Amino acid sequence: MVRLPRGRGWWYEPKFDGHRVVMFRDAETVRLRSRSGRDVTGTWMDLAVVGMALTARTVLTVRR
Repeated sequence: MVRLPRGRGWWYEPKFDGHRVVMFRDAETVRLRSRSGRDVTGTWMDLAVVGMALTARTVLTVRR
């Protein structure tokens, strides 16, 4: 069983519609991956550009 992290700074909400991707920010770039693992960075380049403002080694789940 997977358990969600608890504690200060964590926030969750159910996903009812739309798309979900995971954003990976490393030292050089931002990559967006679909739930199936497909690279969708080119599809949502606007999110990738905004993601460049994040600290390197950041991983976010993005709903759109």
